[in-house]
Amino acid sequence: MSSEDRPARKLTFEQYMNEAKILIVDENFTYRVALKQTLVSYGVMNNNVVATKTIREAKTLIESNTFNIVFSDFLFKDGIGTSLIGDKKDFIFILVSSVASQAAVAKAAEVEVDQFIFKPYSQGHLKTVLEGVIQLKHDPTESNQFIEDGKEFLSMGEFDKATMLFEKAKTDPASFARASSYLGEIKKMKNELDGAFRFFREGLSATEVHFRCLMGMFNILQQSGRTEDAYSVLKDILMHFPECPERLIQGIELAIKMKHFVDIEEFYEVFKLMYEKPQKLLNHMSSGLLVNGHYHLRHQNEPAAMESFIRGISVGQGHDKFTLYVREKLVQFGMQDRIENLMKEIEERKAA
Repeated sequence: MSSEDRPARKLTFEQYMNEAKILIVDENFTYRVALKQTLVSYGVMNNNVVATKTIREAKTLIESNTFNIVFSDFLFKDGIGTSLIGDKKDFIFILVSSVASQAAVAKAAEVEVDQFIFKPYSQGHLKTVLEGVIQLKHDPTESNQFIEDGKEFLSMGEFDKATMLFEKAKTDPASFARASSYLGEIKKMKNELDGAFRFFREGLSATEVHFRCLMGMFNILQQSGRTEDAYSVLKDILMHFPECPERLIQGIELAIKMKHFVDIEEFYEVFKLMYEKPQKLLNHMSSGLLVNGHYHLRHQNEPAAMESFIRGISVGQGHDKFTLYVREKLVQFGMQDRIENLMKEIEERKAA
């Protein structure tokens, strides 16, 4: 829907809140109740607020209901809050979290949440944030409106109309990188890889760390067979946007394939920041650390090798295949007398 087709009706904050339907997702009962009470004090109807403590139930509620605003914490027992944002998000999404880590902030940037609020927050701060995000959603800047309309045309395959709107959005410095990323995607869809790469690079020239532009460059470099360059971009993505197990697995695999073994140590730091650690990632991280340890043994750096072996076995949760690998390498290098101390160190760290 183009901007001129949109209804002209404008609501005050109080009117908007009076009509809004809101979902609160938080494992903490106290926060759920407090947030609901605050929203009701802003004019929200009591029966228009739904609350749940699990991602699974929240997804079911979103599928079967229409919400204007979704408030969600970041970390849950059954997932992370940003997973509630789908491709067709038509609600305001506000991440409300006590997790002030790089992973949480990066994930919020990656999926373009509407706002990120840290707990604890004051009622005054919450109201200010809400007023701002509602105004932006329903009375957006011209460049933001160009992007939203362009995305709509893009979803319908209307590439020329979308391109025209994204080009207009690029004239606003605040929207330059975002608009460039969509223009790059259009070129990529047309298999015009050089043009796509140029737009992604332009976006990064304006905003050095922009998720969509970085991912666009990485995918094109991979597709073009420029593996070394693609790996360099992937490292940047992992350092700034760490919350994706599949990307980290890809990074570990490429590091080993191209013999950049020392990079595994940087990837381990990324790994520690992550909340989702499926078994596949644990296995890859453990294997990568053990290969890194072997590399240090070959270069006669025993302290670094032992540290990497300890981390690898610990991440691998003591599985026999990982422990056996380390034993074999230590024997191979005539260091079998280190095995007992190494296993003792692992147990001590586990107990600490």
